[in-house]
Amino acid sequence: MPTRILRVCLAAALALALSACATTAQKTQDLLSQGDYVGAIETLAKGLAEKPNDKDAVELFASVYPSHPLKLIMTADELSASAGGDTSAAERLVTAFDDLVRIQNAIMGMPAAIGDAKKSPVEVKKLEGDFKARLEAAKKTAAGTFYAEAAKTYPGADKGEKEAILRLLVKVVGYAPDYKDAKDRGARLCYDIASGLEKGETVSELQSAVEWYQNAQKWIAGYKDTASKIQTTSYSVGSRLKEDGTVPSYDKAYAYFKLAGSYKNAPGEVQVYEFYKKVLALTNESRAGSGNYLKTSASASGNRLDVVYEKRSMSTPFVRKAAVKAESSAFSIFNPKSDVVFIGAIVDGKSIADETFKPILASRAPMDITIDLPTIKGSPTVTIADPSKYSAAQQAIKKLVNAGTDGTIPVRAEYRYVDVKSSEMLNLALGVGVGKGDISIQSNTSLDKETSRSSTLVELTQVYYTVNIDIPSKAADFFATSGGNIVSTDLLGSTTPYYVSSVTYGRRAYFLVESDASSQTIQQSIEFAKEKSEGVPLSTSVKVDASVKNTFASSRTTIKSHVLGGGGAGAAITSLDGMMQWIHDGMDGSKNLGTAVPIGFVMRSLKDNGIAVVEQAGSLTSPAKAKVTVTPVGIQIDYGNNPKSLVRLYISGGSRMKPDNASSDPNIGNDGKGWLVAMNNGDNYLPIGDSQKGMRFALNARSYDTLVSSGDERIYIGGNLGDRTEQTVLGKSIGKNAWAGFRSTNLTVDDILQQTPAYQALVNEGWAFRGPDFQGRYFFRFDVELFDE
Repeated sequence: MPTRILRVCLAAALALALSACATTAQKTQDLLSQGDYVGAIETLAKGLAEKPNDKDAVELFASVYPSHPLKLIMTADELSASAGGDTSAAERLVTAFDDLVRIQNAIMGMPAAIGDAKKSPVEVKKLEGDFKARLEAAKKTAAGTFYAEAAKTYPGADKGEKEAILRLLVKVVGYAPDYKDAKDRGARLCYDIASGLEKGETVSELQSAVEWYQNAQKWIAGYKDTASKIQTTSYSVGSRLKEDGTVPSYDKAYAYFKLAGSYKNAPGEVQVYEFYKKVLALTNESRAGSGNYLKTSASASGNRLDVVYEKRSMSTPFVRKAAVKAESSAFSIFNPKSDVVFIGAIVDGKSIADETFKPILASRAPMDITIDLPTIKGSPTVTIADPSKYSAAQQAIKKLVNAGTDGTIPVRAEYRYVDVKSSEMLNLALGVGVGKGDISIQSNTSLDKETSRSSTLVELTQVYYTVNIDIPSKAADFFATSGGNIVSTDLLGSTTPYYVSSVTYGRRAYFLVESDASSQTIQQSIEFAKEKSEGVPLSTSVKVDASVKNTFASSRTTIKSHVLGGGGAGAAITSLDGMMQWIHDGMDGSKNLGTAVPIGFVMRSLKDNGIAVVEQAGSLTSPAKAKVTVTPVGIQIDYGNNPKSLVRLYISGGSRMKPDNASSDPNIGNDGKGWLVAMNNGDNYLPIGDSQKGMRFALNARSYDTLVSSGDERIYIGGNLGDRTEQTVLGKSIGKNAWAGFRSTNLTVDDILQQTPAYQALVNEGWAFRGPDFQGRYFFRFDVELFDE
């Protein structure tokens, strides 16, 4: 609460408290200072009836009683002689007798004596006289006096005189309600004033006329035709105010339409206004059982799909989870034959969120629509007489298009690509619209199957024109106020209705491209083919570059389509040639104008014209990969007498390569036969002497890394361990290699992740080899990291 208001409230409360604590004498003094002697006597009478020994109050009482009432009696006697011809004297006479009646009533409740009974009590003498009767007589005299004064100029020459006479007649009926024909004269004067104002040209004059007709009704209920006059004049005021077009004027118009009762379409005006007011109180938002959420925005942003991936965990390394959020403000028409939405259509807001688009059917006011074809012949605007009918809207648009154009029609091409990972994500990527269930590309896909194939939604749009309506200032402008189906608040739920503010016409095709190649590769290939086809003259065949077609063929790429508009509407397009030809053919706007179909629409709230936006949410669980790296890290010779060791190590597995025969020794110096040669030291022996037995030495070997998609995939290790001995024969040093023999082992990725005994043995105990007179072992390190493509 503001400080100033708080101070005022506290001051008022304090004054009230002090007033309650004031004595009878203090209250009386205040009244006397204001000249209110009658009020003072009433206060003293009440206080002394409760406390007859109140000294101060007794003294004050003696000072005003009976002196003041005696003065009043004398005044009344003097005024009685002139009251019959003097309105001022008549009013004063009524006041004098009214005061005497009040005093007489106050004294009636007092004791016979007040003050100290032992010393000098004051006797309270009752006021004698039938002042009530004399008051009634004075009122009749005053009524006659004012009536006579009013009669001098009745019925008055102009509005000013009539109002002056009415003021006198108000006095008359105030003193004597049924005096002669005073009421009839008052009603007539009000009626005459109203009749004159009704002929005026301004809204304010008509508003005053309504008030004067209402005043006539106050004088005499049902006077002449005032009831019907109030209705007709109020209707005129309401109509004029509504024509102003502003919301404040419309609010005022409603009150007058209510006064108009059943006159003309006043009930319809009232019903439409009450619908409009209830709409203003509703919310723009709604949530469907599916989770779809309706809200509004200041602008249309089309369709947007966001994928937010969760942080991956080593506990589930081959799964990637994400939250998928789609937002649509430019809704789609997947079936052009649908008659659910069309320009100007009004639908239940709640039905937008669940994509059922339930219409609100009611009598509609005529509506203008405009087409944005810059070269159209004639006017780009036409009026729809009954916008509630789909057929009427279609005929109006057909009339505009059939007028023809004087030049080339620019085509606005839009391309959208979405890398989709599941059928749920595909559904979200398609956005919100009418007839989504008719899209055939959603069936028989590999989206929800365990597969490495990519799926790309390609949305190709060619816009020829858009039909719009002017944004209304208020919801009531949409509805007719006459007819048999006037809009009603009964049609409303908790969410405001929405209307179709624009419809886009042209061609659109949805392609689902599934391939062994990545979605990025597919998108790049389509863009490359599209750029190549842009230089091809219209009305000619398009041939896709052979390299792009080879990419599609080698990656087993398939195409499914859903085509809207154009000469080939509904025809299946299953090749890249067909896709490019469809795009190419549609770029001739003048040729294809007649084949354009409705492909999209925007909706606005009846409440505030905000643009409808539907948010959709889903989840995505897709396969993911991990990267496994195997590194030989050490060698240890357990026993043997020679200081030279021979090493051969091979690694394979995962998606990178697989050995042709894991049990066969490749024994080669380069990568081959499905093995990576991690180390083959040839003549570069490892100098491990007897004194170093049992010690682990680092190996300068190549590591092997590979991507894996599941825990079942295997990592293969092959190897051999040799010992080099040398002896001198005939002065020559002769070397001899002794090998333990080729061996191989393998681990699953799960072994590595779960660190099973097999893994632990390989890492901690090593991989042992035993030759004729030596033994050694290899040690390895395994690293696993999550990999995002």
